[in-house]
Formats: sequence, C-alpha cells, structure tokens
Amino acid sequence: MRVLILLSTLIICFNLNARKVASLDDFKKIKDQDDQIKYLYSYYDRNYLDYSTFLSFYPYLENSKRDRVLFYWHYKHVNNMWGIVMPISQLEIDYSKMMELSKNPENSIERSVAIFSQTIFKYSQKQISEQNIYYNYLQCYHQIKSNGILNYKIYGIDIITSEIGRNFYDVGDYDNALECLLLADSLTHPRSGYKNMMLNLIESIYAKKKDYKSAAKYAQLNFNINKALEKLKINSQQYHKYWQCLLGLNLAYYNLLMNDTIKSKSYLNEAVTNYVQNYNYKILGDVVGEFDVLQILIQTKQLLGQVSETDTLLKRSLLLKKFLDIDYQRNQFKPIGLYKSLAVYYNYTKEYGKAYQYLNLSNELQDELNIVNDKRKVWQVESRLKAEEFVEKVAKIEEDNLKNNRIKNTVLLIIIIVLLAVVIVYFNIRKKNFLIVKQKEALEKSLNEKDLLFREVHHRVKNNLQIVSSLLLREKRKNSDSLFKSLMSNAHARIDSMALVYDNLYQSQEISLINMKTYVNELINNTNIINTRDNLNLQITTDIDEIKLNISTASSIGLILTELIINIYKHAFINRNEGNVLVRMHLNINRITLEVEDDGIGFNPNEVQSSNDKSTGLLLIKGLVRQIDGKYWFVKKEKGSHFVLEFMM
Repeated sequence: MRVLILLSTLIICFNLNARKVASLDDFKKIKDQDDQIKYLYSYYDRNYLDYSTFLSFYPYLENSKRDRVLFYWHYKHVNNMWGIVMPISQLEIDYSKMMELSKNPENSIERSVAIFSQTIFKYSQKQISEQNIYYNYLQCYHQIKSNGILNYKIYGIDIITSEIGRNFYDVGDYDNALECLLLADSLTHPRSGYKNMMLNLIESIYAKKKDYKSAAKYAQLNFNINKALEKLKINSQQYHKYWQCLLGLNLAYYNLLMNDTIKSKSYLNEAVTNYVQNYNYKILGDVVGEFDVLQILIQTKQLLGQVSETDTLLKRSLLLKKFLDIDYQRNQFKPIGLYKSLAVYYNYTKEYGKAYQYLNLSNELQDELNIVNDKRKVWQVESRLKAEEFVEKVAKIEEDNLKNNRIKNTVLLIIIIVLLAVVIVYFNIRKKNFLIVKQKEALEKSLNEKDLLFREVHHRVKNNLQIVSSLLLREKRKNSDSLFKSLMSNAHARIDSMALVYDNLYQSQEISLINMKTYVNELINNTNIINTRDNLNLQITTDIDEIKLNISTASSIGLILTELIINIYKHAFINRNEGNVLVRMHLNINRITLEVEDDGIGFNPNEVQSSNDKSTGLLLIKGLVRQIDGKYWFVKKEKGSHFVLEFMM
C-alpha cells in the first residue's frame, strides 16, 4: 500500500497548481492515512505549506489517532524547511513522540526512521557512544533493505543512506560502507550537497582496498561533477577550488601507485594551481580540509622524488596541526601521515635524529589507532549479530502475525460452516439435536483453547525480543548433558582467558602491555566455572613476579594456563575432595619460566609426550608454545604433576 504513495505523488503535484496553498480544511477532507501523508509530502516539498498552517494540523492529527500521519508530522517538524531554530526541549519531545508512535510492529518503516533520527540528535548532543551509533545505524540499514528502499522516499532516503554509509566508513566497516554509499550515490542528484562527500568516501574505500583503478574512476567522476557545478555557480569559488585540488591530488596519487608517472605529474601540476591557503583558523572544517590536501600533496611529491620541495608544505602542516588539537578526539590520528612524511624529509636531509623522533611518533600513534580499531572490530561483530537477530525477530513476528491471521480466518470460516450445519441439522433432524449440541460445545471448547494458545504464543514472541548477551553460558545452563556442559565450560574458559587480556589492557594505563600478576590471578579466579564437581575444593596458590608482556604473548600464556587448569580439574584429583595447585611465573634477566604443579594422582611424562597427537589440549599447548618461541616439558615426580614452560621475554 505504501508504495502507492510514490506512484501517486505526481498526480497530487498536478493538483497543487490549482490550489497552491495547503489548508487544514482540505486536509481534513482526506480520509486515508496514506493520502494524508502524500498531501503533507507534496505541499511541504513544493513550499506551499507555511509554518502556522503546518502547526494547525497537529491538534487535529493528535485527536484523530492517526499514528503514521502524526509520525510524519513530527518528522517534518524536526527537519523543518522554515529556518526556525527549535529549542532542545522541543526536539526531545518530537523524537520521543516519534519513538512512541512507531512502537507498533506494523510501523517498521517509521521505527527505523525514528531510530535513525534520534541517533543523529543524540550524537549532536554527545549523548551516545560510537558503538551504539554503529549498532543503531546497522539495525536501521538492515530494516531499510528488508522493507524496500522505495518505501523511504518520503523520508529522504538519499540523506539517510549517505549518513549511515559515512558512519560505517568512520568506524572501519568498509564493506557495509561501500554497499550503503553506492546505494546513496544512485539515489542522490548530482547537485546535492552530499554528492561530493559520498563519491569521495567511495573513492577512499576502494583506495583502502588497494583497488586504485576504481578509486581513480570515482575521483574522476567527482572531479567532473564539480567542474560542471562550478560553471553553474552552485557553490562558492573556494568550495570548488578545494574539491578540484583534493580530487586532482588523489588522481595524481592513484596514478602514481598504478605506475603511470606521466599522468600523475599532470594531475599534480593542475591540482597545485587550485591549492589555496586558508587563513581563517576559526573554521575548523576548513583547517582540516587544507590539512588533508597538504598530506596527499606531500606524499605524492615524496613518492615522485621531489622531497626537497615539501619543506614549506611540512611547515604549513605543522602550523595547521596546532588547530586540529582543538577537537583532539576527532582529529587524534590525523598526524600519522604527517609524522611519516617528516621522517622521510629529515632522512633525506640527513637529520637522522629528527627523522627517528618523528618515525617513533608515527609508530606510537599508529599503535594507538590499531588498538582502537581492534576494539571496534570486537563490538562491530557484536553489533552485527544483534542487528541480524533483531531483523530476524521482526521478520519472525511478521510471519507469525500472518500465520495467526490465516488461522483466525480459517477458524472463523469453520465456525460459520459449523453454525450453518447446526441450523440445517436442527430444522431437519430434530432427533439428533442432543448430539449436535454436544458437538457444538466440543467445538467451542476447542476454539477457546486455541484462543488461549494464541494469546500465549503472542506473549512468548514478545518475550523473545530480548537480546541474548551471553550465548555460551546460556547454552550451558539450558543443556543438562554433562559432556555438553563440560565442552561449553571449556570453550567459555578459553574465550574468557583471551577476553581478560583486553579487559586488563582497557583498564591499564599502558596501552600495549599486560601485567601478568594481575592477569594470571584474575584468570585463575575465572577458571572456577569449569569445576563440575561441587565437592572438589581446589586451593590454587600463585607466585608471580611483576612481569609485563605484550598482547600476543599474554594471550598465549593465558590459553596455556587455562588448558592446564582444565586438565587438573578433570583428571588430577579423581576420588579426592581437595587438592593444591601452585602456579609460579618468574623472570630471570630476559627468560621467563612458568611452572604449574599439583599434588594430584600424577602421570608418566613420557606417556603424555607420546600422546600429543590424540590430545586436543596438548596440541593446543604445543601450538601456542611454538607461537611464543618457547619450550616446555613435564618433570617426573612421585606425587602429582609438574609442567614447566620457558620462553624469552
């Protein structure tokens, strides 16, 4: 039905020529919700709806209980074309109303628009985290694709998809970003203010994927559009000069990477003529724009062997960097390329001390960026799973509603047939009246039971909308099989050991080293989850030096220790209710020794070494030891077992 909104918009536009100005009286005459939305959409976009008339629609809409039309009214109110500055309190009311009006599962289009709009508002007020923005946009994007792109035309789908694509790009989800931005590009008019940005992001994604041919294609397309718009004087001369300079430099850079030096120099020379220095440092966007242009210009010249010509450009970049620090959080990692270029320049001028200094700054900043990106990848996976679950649940609800409607219609038809049969039998065969009455009562009872069943189904479906946060633990609790529980416990312990690394890293002041004393103690506390014997009291004692390791080594040590503890819980204290385990980790100059010793039943080290091919745990330990370039062995003792691992720090 909603698709008809788009197909009939042209008809309404023709009718507008006769009426020109919108009025409440005309609006009230329209009975259908879709037609009322078309009316608002057409008059609003043609500037035939003044603000006072628009406000007069609200009391009528609120009293008429037309949720979808009222939702569209609030949407247009927060995206007003009249240039009226809305107070924050009024915007909060509008967004709250939009969320409330879109609660009905049938209004899934409105719901996704409400989530998108409220997310933008909360972002502008710094009330939402980067992770939640990504999750909300991912949820909206899945819903938009599920509902059909054309159904969002009245909500400015080109703007919605371009903003979602930009967010995906910012957090490093380049696959979703490319898909979304290509869609936005197909929906956006060349004169749109979003066009340059979209094409530039598409170009950048192809460049990051090292598809320089496609990157150059979109850079050239963007350049040509900008040239055409310059002739039409759509934007300021400075705006066009900036984009022509940036895109020309990008084309020079891509062609250089594709080994076409002649084209690269041609684009470079043309781009330099469009470069204009900005002296209004109060406009941070212009400062960032010039800084980005300079970095591409410097990198291209250095790749072409024109290192000496970058002296002035580097000094200008250092000046602009001071203003970037005003918004440190947004521009924190922009100087990475500048520091690399400075290192190249000072290496060229044989000032090796400065070259080393800037190379270190670049590497430190790159390490910080890598950590941020690693964290982003973790919550991106979580967000994708949640968004997919949400879409699947919505689809399941819609499918269940459809099935229930079919069942209700079928039941209704059965009731009608039965009643007709009862009437016919009543008048024609009075002798069988008692039997017919009994059959009718049985049918009514069955129908009541089905009605109760339907209510229960609806209730359970609503409860199933909750997001499951800890799948492994939940599966363990649900399953009564001891082997399955053991497998789930082991898997959880292994995953937890790796997760603890990032938890310690997040809480630590150091961004690349793990305090092993804290980590090992926390890891041992967490391994209690794998103890499947309630009567086993295992006393684990630790003796850990103050040792700090990098993420990779700490993860390997954590997994090795987890496998050993799992093995001790399972095998070391059979037919015993208590036991002792000692975990030692000492540093001797550059060599670290990890020892795990217990007083359990013990085993023959030679037999353990020969069973490596059959033991998943020992195979895992062997692989992890190889990763950290260490060596391990089991010490033979009369009582218990003794594992020793040595590796270089």
